[in-house]
Amino acid sequence: MTKQVIELSPDERRKARQRAYYALNREKIRQQQREYYQKIDKEVHAARVRKYRHEHYEQNLAAQRAYRKKNRAHINEQERIYRQKNKEKVQERQRKYANSHEEQIRERRKKYYADNKERFHQYYVEHRYEFCLERLEGSSVRSMELIQQQVPDKVSLLFEKWSFEMIAHKKILWQLQRSGIYPGNRLYDDCYDAGMLAYLYTIHRCALMDYQHVEAYLWKLIRIFINCAIIVGKRNYPTSYNDQWICPASGEEQISFVR
Repeated sequence: MTKQVIELSPDERRKARQRAYYALNREKIRQQQREYYQKIDKEVHAARVRKYRHEHYEQNLAAQRAYRKKNRAHINEQERIYRQKNKEKVQERQRKYANSHEEQIRERRKKYYADNKERFHQYYVEHRYEFCLERLEGSSVRSMELIQQQVPDKVSLLFEKWSFEMIAHKKILWQLQRSGIYPGNRLYDDCYDAGMLAYLYTIHRCALMDYQHVEAYLWKLIRIFINCAIIVGKRNYPTSYNDQWICPASGEEQISFVR
């Protein structure tokens, strides 16, 4: 059985020699670095470092990206372990940074969105079925389960105060009619269920965040969830949802191109 010999480039051989030398003389090198740093002028050293980073910014950035791409799995695992061990510390640091740089973060987000608006829109158009399906069957349900565990009493109180028949039923019917979804339409049941899901999610979300404008929030979510159901239905039923009907008497599918 022959061993496979891997040929290294000159640059890789040089780096391997450097790593081996550092591993053997680590403490000696670090002591020399500490002594050197104590002797030099700190401001001069900092200015030299800033100048080097400025002159080699693109080169260093490309090297960092290449390293992260090559070692992505290892880096992600190390970051996950660190966040798990220092969860509260990381969250507190993030909150402090967000509070002290609120205006800069907002402006940076606006600029980034403006520069990439077309790309975001194109990505959404290509993946909107997955987004809508996740909203209806994944993220909303998981969120309600977590909220129910956190504030069950508030959720129960809001259900008693804002019943489905009082605030949701008529709004759902109005939005279905506005979207061209009538009782004979094949998507009617799915869209009505999406409206009911919007009501449930509204109650849980308002209980968690102490929102006071429950009806306005519900109106917004009913429109969003029904539109998601339409997008998912158009993929599941290839025929256009405006043309796909069910005969009320027989339950058989009918195709109607003229209303």
